[in-house]
Amino acid sequence: MSVLAALWFDTELFIGDRLAELAFRFTMDLVVAAFIIRGVYFRQVRNAEYVTTFFVFNVSVFFLVYIMNGLDLDVGFGFGLFALFAVLRFRTVAVPYTELTVAFAVIAVAVINAISVGALTFAEVWFANIGIAGCVYLVGALWADRQDVVRAVRYERIENVRPDRVEDLHTDLRDRLGLDVVSVRVDEVDFLNDTALLQVTYRRRPST
Repeated sequence: MSVLAALWFDTELFIGDRLAELAFRFTMDLVVAAFIIRGVYFRQVRNAEYVTTFFVFNVSVFFLVYIMNGLDLDVGFGFGLFALFAVLRFRTVAVPYTELTVAFAVIAVAVINAISVGALTFAEVWFANIGIAGCVYLVGALWADRQDVVRAVRYERIENVRPDRVEDLHTDLRDRLGLDVVSVRVDEVDFLNDTALLQVTYRRRPST
């Protein structure tokens, strides 16, 4: 029992100041990440597909960078590692620029909050957090409604996917999706199943 106690309590694991600092930084990181992901991204885009990915990226990068600070490893090593993870995650799908931007923001927030006190003061860390979150909020709240949105659609009326029936295609998509369709790009045509993969660009309606 004494050996087990020595392994757990005679190390720096239970130094109060360090554990309290980790808890404070992690809480701060989660608050800012939740604001960006749930308060801005999900509120504007309403796409839950990437929410879990963003949170996992943020939490994983935070603990990786925090631990690397104690091991004297280069932070660039962590960025390279998670760049590899991002490539493995996104290499088979066309990720919209909005999702890529949010992913970069939550990773940047995790790195900033995990940096040691010797590198940045808490005031500087808070200022950086507020700056990133505020920028994301302004872009999402003030300008996102004016931008066009691109979404992938699997379309089964393949007879409309022809250059001479573009207007018919647009009209059908507007009626069925209820969206102000601006343009349509054909990415893939499956003659076996009579379907086509379309990239539909539509104009986002202003928030009320």
